[in-house]
Amino acid sequence: MSWSVSEAKAKLSELLARARRAPQIIENRGEEVAVVLSPKEYERLVALEDKPRETPMQAWLKEVERLKAGQDLSIDLPPRTVEDDRPSPALDED
Repeated sequence: MSWSVSEAKAKLSELLARARRAPQIIENRGEEVAVVLSPKEYERLVALEDKPRETPMQAWLKEVERLKAGQDLSIDLPPRTVEDDRPSPALDED
């Protein structure tokens, strides 16, 4: 729900009660200026921010390591050749 600043001042107790259930947006002249949320939701957001972000490559490598630990798994990649480094002919601009 959105509240104007004047509504938020006049009905602060109600705003705080509703913030326990869901974030409440406060607007000033139609522009969102603040959000009131429960301490539990705030702590959840802070915890998300503090977690190191894992790149897709890191996630993939972690999954490979997990699979490898569970069974005899090896991945043999063929050596790269000079041809492998060339752009696809379909991408060449003429």
